[in-house]
Amino acid sequence: MEWRRLAFKNGWRNARRYAGYLASATLAVLVFFIFALFLHNPFVTEGHMNSSVRYIIEGFRYIVGAFAVVFIVFFHSSMMRYRNREFGLFLTLGMTPAQVGRMIFLEGLLLGGTALSIGMGLGLLFGKMFLLAIGNILGVSEPIPFVLPGAVFTSTITLFGAVFVLESLYLGVRMSLRTPKSLILGARTQQKAPKASLGRVLLSLVSLGLAYAMAVFLSAFIVITFFPILILVGIGTYFLFTQTMVFVLKSLRKRPLSGTALLVVSRLTFRMGDHARMLTLVTMLCAIVLTGMGAVTGIQSINDLNSTRVAPVALNVVYQDVKGDQLAAKPEAVRKILQAHGLGAGQELQAQMVLVQVQAADGSGKPVPTWAMRQVDFDQWTQRNLNAHPILSTYYKLPTEAKPGEPRLIVAYPLVMKELFPNHDVVVKSGTGSWSMLVEGQYDARVFNEDVTMPTDFVLVMDDSDFRQVQAQAAPESLWTTAGWMVPDWHDTKGAVQDLNQLAGEDVKQGRALVSNTLGVFEQGNQVLEVTLFAGLFVSTLFFLASCSAIYFRLFAQQEEDARQFASLRRIGFERAEAGRVLTVELMLLFFLPFLVAVLHSSVAMQDLSNLLAVQGSVWSSYLLVVGISILCFLAYYLVARVRYLRQVWR
Repeated sequence: MEWRRLAFKNGWRNARRYAGYLASATLAVLVFFIFALFLHNPFVTEGHMNSSVRYIIEGFRYIVGAFAVVFIVFFHSSMMRYRNREFGLFLTLGMTPAQVGRMIFLEGLLLGGTALSIGMGLGLLFGKMFLLAIGNILGVSEPIPFVLPGAVFTSTITLFGAVFVLESLYLGVRMSLRTPKSLILGARTQQKAPKASLGRVLLSLVSLGLAYAMAVFLSAFIVITFFPILILVGIGTYFLFTQTMVFVLKSLRKRPLSGTALLVVSRLTFRMGDHARMLTLVTMLCAIVLTGMGAVTGIQSINDLNSTRVAPVALNVVYQDVKGDQLAAKPEAVRKILQAHGLGAGQELQAQMVLVQVQAADGSGKPVPTWAMRQVDFDQWTQRNLNAHPILSTYYKLPTEAKPGEPRLIVAYPLVMKELFPNHDVVVKSGTGSWSMLVEGQYDARVFNEDVTMPTDFVLVMDDSDFRQVQAQAAPESLWTTAGWMVPDWHDTKGAVQDLNQLAGEDVKQGRALVSNTLGVFEQGNQVLEVTLFAGLFVSTLFFLASCSAIYFRLFAQQEEDARQFASLRRIGFERAEAGRVLTVELMLLFFLPFLVAVLHSSVAMQDLSNLLAVQGSVWSSYLLVVGISILCFLAYYLVARVRYLRQVWR
């Protein structure tokens, strides 16, 4: 038989062993392909939709690409390691190392080509449905056209083709350098009695404890602490399984146990070292899925609250105090729009503001653009916001009344930042005027809506006399007015918002006015979250299938050994029911121990998110729902695996 045919038949004979790996690799190709199909669509590249959506899908595509590299290299090399005896036998029977290497290389290319072909084929089949679903979520006026740019195929084939070829070449070369003896006896000589080091046990606990402490108590610095936390969690998890679990199991062996319990503990103790990498991988994948999906669904559940936190005013127009009829979006025009949509005049407030420059008195730091506002106007606006949204009282930190020469600095919530003027002595500049003032601390509140085009988000609340001086010296372009309207339910303002945006379009383009509303913030956030959730489902499914493949591979690797052990025990009276109890405990550990550790990791991450969002309890109900669904998925797979595995090893 030619060695090429042997490679094909050998790969076909091992198809069941490779089933999980092939399914996961195929799904990775599929997800990457349909994401690329969206990103390279002319409708997207020409800017006909929210740019944030494109960045989200782009980010997920990078995640899938990175996962594919790690998954393919790790799992394929692990599977080949368990075929060492087979390759050693080929060498013994006369195949040359080069032929064995070429056979392994061809097997890898066969698997990779199959995964790539099926994945792209499914992508072509379901790509249109994906684009329709995304378009429906985004609410685009017309369906996203189904086109097939060459970049979609190029990027997919380049990434996965390179990974499959290089990884297969590496495995082929590595195996060709091994001797028949090392291949045939390798698995047997590598098995050693597990040992637990107390130092490494402490290392695992300290690593996890330090990571948890950083996540819970340093939430505001998550950009800095993210990778250290991830590294510490990975180290702690690995040593948790290789050291701490072995330490616990060895302690159990010293206790008086029944025959079946002793058998379970002994088997687990001996195999924990072999299980460790798989358990660590499954734990990290599950933790990523639980944290990611829990965070997205949790934030989605509080999107209403978040929208009112950053945009408490249902309709808000901030405009320059220009003379004559140059401004189209005047307050009287907004009133007519509200009445036309049956919303009445709403609760209307107006306040004059001056754009000033504030700098530390000692000259340190740059001047900070800040809105100057009268105390009475600030009180009216914040009280109106609190009356409309009582829950905001949890987040507002209001100052005492401003005094002459002592204004109050408001950092609009939810900005989290250090004190702008720690020395408190500042110089306020307006036009040609300059005043020395005392700013004691800074406070959290939000007067008007957040707007990225706003000159500043800071407010300096002043005594009337100070404000009149600042206003009198201000340049004409620094004089502004903020006008806001509250309606009974801001969810019903869609028509009014559209009319107002159309009316104020020219004013906004020329920089004379800024228009914002609560509904727009809500819809934009909800759109981004829904797209993230939709794309995240694909990635979560990929990670879940990878976790199942890891467990399946681990079971397949130990199947022959279990069959021999149970055959030996059967001769001395061991019964099928007892074998079932042993496997029940072992499989529950393989399936649910990493899941429980992942729940612990993700719970800490969700607490970190809660601290970062400054909310209490809001994200937890959605997170628990994600955990519940994941448990059901793992339980279903566990039940199927337990029944099938017992049939395989007890014949």
